[in-house]
Amino acid sequence: MRRSVFVSLLFLANISLFSQIGTDDHHRLSTNDFPSESRTVLPILQQAQQQFLLADFEKVLFTYDNAVAQNPNSAEALLSRARYKYSVGMKAEAKLDVNLANNINPYIVDLYGFNGANGILNLIAHQPKLALFELSKSEKIESYSEYLESKINKKNLEPAIMKEYTLMLQGLEAGDYKQVLDETVKLILLEPSNPILYDLQGYLLKYFGDFDGAVDAFTLSSSIEPEYYLSWYNLGLAERQLGLLDKAKQHLDRCIDIQSEFILAYLERASVLKELGEYEAAIDDYSKVIQIKGFGYLEAYLNRGLTKMMIGDYLSASMDLDKIIDEFPDNPLLRLNRGNLNLVFGNFDRAYNDYTNAIKLDNNYKEAYFNRGLTNILYYDAAAGCSDLGISNGLGYDKANLILPYFCTN
Repeated sequence: MRRSVFVSLLFLANISLFSQIGTDDHHRLSTNDFPSESRTVLPILQQAQQQFLLADFEKVLFTYDNAVAQNPNSAEALLSRARYKYSVGMKAEAKLDVNLANNINPYIVDLYGFNGANGILNLIAHQPKLALFELSKSEKIESYSEYLESKINKKNLEPAIMKEYTLMLQGLEAGDYKQVLDETVKLILLEPSNPILYDLQGYLLKYFGDFDGAVDAFTLSSSIEPEYYLSWYNLGLAERQLGLLDKAKQHLDRCIDIQSEFILAYLERASVLKELGEYEAAIDDYSKVIQIKGFGYLEAYLNRGLTKMMIGDYLSASMDLDKIIDEFPDNPLLRLNRGNLNLVFGNFDRAYNDYTNAIKLDNNYKEAYFNRGLTNILYYDAAAGCSDLGISNGLGYDKANLILPYFCTN
């Protein structure tokens, strides 16, 4: 293990101390996890930590004050003192130290968990959504094309209607969605009771950014044919884009009531539930997807694990990612995501190993180099950390270029 027993015990001892920093998220809590931006400050910080473990509290604050006095530009000294101040109820004084540290290094406060799990995840290369399955544009268009072909092949279709359907199908196949949108308007005049036309119109309006118009079209489609589940699904998607979360949930509920194995509706509803803060209900939806599709949907395991993390069910979250990695051991993206989970949990050794394995699977994985670099910095290994950050930067990861001057000044 790269971390000492001393540091691990300190991490566990501080688990409950810093939940009052101003966020409900979990923090990385070890006061030992700071890079050595200044070679002179590290021994003083270690001395203060030892005093803390020995319950020599009278000397702890004095030692931290000494560290800051000798190293006024050391962000890690300020954050070490801030953590101790939080632990003894000196919240106002602690916030001043955090603000000073943030002025010196605008990334270090996130890295060490003062802004909660979201702060850490916003800083590191975090890619859970890359594994998400969504109904692609081509797949969606294909479903509409199949419907149009079936209409064209029907006998006794009026010539005017046949012409418009043919033009619409040609537009879809050519990718001329503006033409298709114009044709839907003409066809709706000819077939005003056709729910699929309103659904297609809503889809295209949403494609062009007119979410209000899309909601109106999907609402018309669902009112004409209440059992047409795709209208309820698309209506929920558009309402989520508009921030109408309660309505989005209501209409996704309706979609699932009609078509209980339509997994995209479960995935979308889970996202809405998370935005509403209903994490356990979101976990239930991901579990339903897994029940229906099993390992065929990586994002269900990933997102269920990450959502479990948000409610503090760390062990179960890690188990979800362990299961999916056992099934797909050569997927570097899964390794990165589990590494991120471990980093947020404070399992730095496991995070380091996951990033390293991701790099072994993809030697040009710039995000994995970036995250391993930050993990190395947390280990005081500035040389290895800066090397990884430099490689990430060289591979074109813009965030590495932004933070290099703050962590790698020598």
